[in-house]
Amino acid sequence: MWNSVNITDQKWLDGWAGIAALAFLAMGIGFVIRFLLKKNRCGRHVADRSDSLKILNTRLARGEISDEEYKLLKKAL
Repeated sequence: MWNSVNITDQKWLDGWAGIAALAFLAMGIGFVIRFLLKKNRCGRHVADRSDSLKILNTRLARGEISDEEYKLLKKAL
């Protein structure tokens, strides 16, 4: 009455169609991973030179670094 269909007998996975299907699946997984990783990096920002100088001046004022260290670090900025 019913035609018996073997689940493992899927002809659409043969040849170029199968390769294309697996490539699209891999790209989809890649996009999802990239989206999730990018979402986690949104809160980060790059400090500019003025922020770095503020931190450096604060460290000098607190006595965390010496005058020589201050001059060396300021020169590096």
